[in-house]
Amino acid sequence: TADTMAASAAALKIGLLCSMLLCSVLLCSVPVSCYDGVLSVDVGQLDQIATVSDRFLSVAIDSHVVAERWKNFDFQSEKVLNMAAALAPAYMRLGGTAADLLTFVPNTWDLGNIPDKLTWNNLTSSESSRPWCSTSKNGSIENENLSKLYKERKKFVMTGKDLETLYNFCQAVGWSLLFDLNVLKRKRKSWDSGNAKQLLHYAERNDFQNISFELGNEPNSLKHHLNFTLPARQLGKDFWKLKALLKQSTFFENSTLVGPDINGVRKCSPLHKKCKALTYLEKVLSTSGGVLDAITWHQYYLDGHTANLSQFVDVNVLDQLHYQLDLVTSFTQTSSPGTPLWLGETSSAYGGGAHGLSNSFVAGFNWLDKLGQAAKFGHQVVIRQSFYHGCYALLDESLNPYPDFWLSALYKILVGKTVLETGVDNKGKTTRLYAHCAKNGVPGSVVIFGFNMGVEMSKLTSGKLQQVEGYILQPADGNLQSKNVLLNGKTLELVEGKRMPKMNPTVTLVDQILLDKNTIGFWVLPNAGNKQC
Repeated sequence: TADTMAASAAALKIGLLCSMLLCSVLLCSVPVSCYDGVLSVDVGQLDQIATVSDRFLSVAIDSHVVAERWKNFDFQSEKVLNMAAALAPAYMRLGGTAADLLTFVPNTWDLGNIPDKLTWNNLTSSESSRPWCSTSKNGSIENENLSKLYKERKKFVMTGKDLETLYNFCQAVGWSLLFDLNVLKRKRKSWDSGNAKQLLHYAERNDFQNISFELGNEPNSLKHHLNFTLPARQLGKDFWKLKALLKQSTFFENSTLVGPDINGVRKCSPLHKKCKALTYLEKVLSTSGGVLDAITWHQYYLDGHTANLSQFVDVNVLDQLHYQLDLVTSFTQTSSPGTPLWLGETSSAYGGGAHGLSNSFVAGFNWLDKLGQAAKFGHQVVIRQSFYHGCYALLDESLNPYPDFWLSALYKILVGKTVLETGVDNKGKTTRLYAHCAKNGVPGSVVIFGFNMGVEMSKLTSGKLQQVEGYILQPADGNLQSKNVLLNGKTLELVEGKRMPKMNPTVTLVDQILLDKNTIGFWVLPNAGNKQC
């Protein structure tokens, strides 16, 4: 109608009159979370606010997979090697609760001389090989088994051959191994470095140089996970001891050491002045002698056993992360200024992820939002739990890609290290946008990325005609819980079941971009002319 056309024209005019930064005009009558409408941006004028590591998007495999003899993971699989290489460069963290139950044994003939087992022998073969995420029941059973083993502190062995296989895999795909050492190796009150020395000596003999280290996992929750209490100040001294050990080696004297991998920041309320997790962190830092090259913390939005679809599209759930990032960043600026921050383990839902959600298209909303927010807050690395195993994994039990793999691979192709300020407060919004310098292309190129999980279409206008290379991800059949992803209308799948496909854009000459509901998008503007890029 004429009235509708007039209203649209007026809204567009208001959008174009905004400052040289992004702004929004709400055109719909849904609740405050609606962000659908006109977005205006002058990409040539966006300022740089941070620079992240080229390994910003990184991955993990949980240490308990070692105890289960790597389950179905195939280090020689051509398709696995190709998919892993698509995420390079990256850190590959071997860690988690089970890291504090792991004993390294260089030679298999030494196994008879130690009490620890090569596998968790009270897991039957059928339990160990049960597909984790084929049904919600299977995931719950396996999670209960893991919890029982953790409570009993059931120890296991990683052999030198295991380390060699993992290290060579990382080298082949362009990853850097981040090894989480067992902090529960104790001699009286202090950390016993004996087993770590064995690992370092084995790595030196085999020329394994590209390894970074952690010590322990979620130490402020060890009582809950492993029925052990580790005082924070003692852990700080343990980190100092580990750093001294690394400096004794010409191989590892410059190795990256990160920690302490605290969790529980989500429990901190702005109404309380004291946050137990950050108090623990402060005490660790007070005795560690500044040896940490980065401070790591863990974040999940939801409990994987109880999460539902509405929570995965709830702006309030996504907004938790903004508060937590702000809290941790502000705290460390005072307690350890200049030390980089990493999200050392993170995903949508803890407890292995949420069946049918963490491994479906809808999880891409919180994953991309996390990448965007963490970069804006200057976090250098975000380690996705996990590359393999669990409902939150990037690969399924048959080593095929889940939706978040495709999103991650596209991010790696397009998004550069320089973070740009959009000028938009995404909090409370169903459409969220972020901007970086484009990873490749001509100088000055910008990539805008984001998503629309609202009920209406959103429009982005640049105010002038320019070339736009669009990459639009949508769920098959419009089903948010689909495990099949469309790129510009075509199903993403491995070529011949083993090679990465070409992910080509739709190239247009336009002054506006439309972002449909339930859609994730990346737009490269090669002629943006941004001097920061």
